[in-house]
Amino acid sequence: MKNIIQKAICTALHYHADQFRKGDILIPAAMHPLYTAILISHNTSDEDFIAAAILHDTLEDTEYTLEQLQRDFGDTIAEYVSVLSENKMIFDWVTRKNEYIDRMLKNREAYSIKVFDCLANMLELYDELKKHGNSFWDKFNAPKALKHQYFNVVLKDNMEMMPKEIIKKYAELLKDLEYFVDNNQVIALLPDKGSEK
Repeated sequence: MKNIIQKAICTALHYHADQFRKGDILIPAAMHPLYTAILISHNTSDEDFIAAAILHDTLEDTEYTLEQLQRDFGDTIAEYVSVLSENKMIFDWVTRKNEYIDRMLKNREAYSIKVFDCLANMLELYDELKKHGNSFWDKFNAPKALKHQYFNVVLKDNMEMMPKEIIKKYAELLKDLEYFVDNNQVIALLPDKGSEK
């Protein structure tokens, strides 16, 4: 009988089977949630957290449903993954991210998983930018400065909640990514949602 983490890995591999990471058809999409889970596992042994990290893209990017998730993994993991899933029916990038952040601020446990998701994304993004240069930003649906600010909002919202070494690593990565960001871009910036609460 599989434990919950093995079951989550099998589920993620199954539902992400035909998907690949943005910009690189050689990297299976499942690598990202697994990487996120590895980062989390260095900081907690909570199996619900680790399983939710493994599954965090399934509702958003695959045909796996919330009902299936609840049946297979229970209400706690289903709630985390649901909160961590963006509403793709909101087409405007800024509006969608703001709605997403509002929901995560109401579930701090899920939001803490998002920190590691962003950390994994930034590590992967930095590697790709070093290889391909600024042209890699064109793979995304938002201006690079706006995406960078989104990562910064997640950091600010979780400064007091996360271990200091994670915050330090996250801040260092943000600084590294600034090299690839044109800070003179004129864009509609995300508000600092945490400061409004």
